[in-house]
Amino acid sequence: MTGGDTAQIKKINTNLVRRAMLAGEAWTKDTLSARTGLSTATCRKILMEMLATGEAAELSLADPKGGRPARRFRYNRRFVLFLLVRIDNSRGAQGVTASLVDSGGETVRTVEYSARSLTLEALLATLGELVREHPRIGSIAISYPGVVYHGKTVNWATWPILNGLELGPEIQREFGIPVAVENDINLAAWGYASGLSCRKADIAYIGIPEESMPGCGLVIGGELLRGSRGFAGEVMFIENLPREELEERLRNRPHAMAELVWAMLRPITALLDPQQVVIAGKIFPAEERRYLLEKCEKMFRHEFLPHLVFREDHLADNSAGLLDFARRRFYAVGNED
Repeated sequence: MTGGDTAQIKKINTNLVRRAMLAGEAWTKDTLSARTGLSTATCRKILMEMLATGEAAELSLADPKGGRPARRFRYNRRFVLFLLVRIDNSRGAQGVTASLVDSGGETVRTVEYSARSLTLEALLATLGELVREHPRIGSIAISYPGVVYHGKTVNWATWPILNGLELGPEIQREFGIPVAVENDINLAAWGYASGLSCRKADIAYIGIPEESMPGCGLVIGGELLRGSRGFAGEVMFIENLPREELEERLRNRPHAMAELVWAMLRPITALLDPQQVVIAGKIFPAEERRYLLEKCEKMFRHEFLPHLVFREDHLADNSAGLLDFARRRFYAVGNED
């Protein structure tokens, strides 16, 4: 075994312990061993290293059960901070919401920026304010309202100033901090799927942001499906209409959004057969849900469709996805990037 192999194994084991400790408040070397599959000796060694750096703290001894009480530890969730960034694009303005959170997801500070046209310089200035004040930021995760492929944004004319930008690499070069950039609805899909008891569940997540067009995130076999160019889930192409015509239809036709979602359900189901289709959006109220469900019941084979789940908003799921992406970027396991 080479030195590089040994270092990689140590990194994998340490990250396994970190991830386990984030899921609870108090751990012993034995409970960590049972949770991670590592030996108790390995868990003890990692705990001692984390204790020395302040990444873990020791709690009071556990109640004895006929022998020496076990030493207990908890993860220091403020040891590292994550910068979660949501870029929004509406008809009125383009904005950035940047939240500094600890590894448990508790918000430390939030800053917002809004302008008629967002520039890269303004984005870097907004993030730089937090980066300079908080040197313990371990990674940055960015939610982008458009196609992302290997950290490069592809958004055509809806946001021309950021079109074709190597957004992830640009920010990483500026601050020297690992960066993950992902489509906003993909993040919502990932955040929702991460909360399911079956982590390998197949879901399609139709997110309907306010003042914007629906998008779809696909989690298949526990993996985010992006496609060969990042376009997987771009369900607006199903209608094959210009954006302006779709917007006019949504403004003026009754049940236009429900009809649009209906048009998405059949090809999504026929091609992927997910266990759930999630429909999330404030602009998809109860009457639209009823209309959609009635159309589903009238299908020749209505049982063909998967279980439909309605959620009021995609933002909570998006935030959960952002935090998980930030954690994974920092607590990378194995050869994950």
